[in-house]
Amino acid sequence: MSQERANALVEKANELHNGGNKLEAAPLYVEAAGLFPPYASFALVAGDSYAEVGKDEEAIAAYRACIAGVPDHDQAWLGLAKVLHKAGQIAEARDAYKKAGKSFPGDGFLKRWFGIG
Repeated sequence: MSQERANALVEKANELHNGGNKLEAAPLYVEAAGLFPPYASFALVAGDSYAEVGKDEEAIAAYRACIAGVPDHDQAWLGLAKVLHKAGQIAEARDAYKKAGKSFPGDGFLKRWFGIG
């Protein structure tokens, strides 16, 4: 039953998203991801849509919904890292960058000039 509901949500979200209504589609993608774990990656689309317009808290929640279903999703970790960094949550951002396989921006500078990082 939850897969059927998730299918309907994704179908509606795709229509909205393709019609240019990304922010209306985003919560539908997140809901579908929560209902049917194989659809977790749809939450990445929501996270990116929220991040694009500065809705940081919503983006963080969407990226985390994606990661809950696909723990090694590099793109979701990177999106989460960027939004956390922007929001000033540096320790969490640093961890998310690491999980995305990326270096925290500025680490090379800090290490080079101050011997830290």
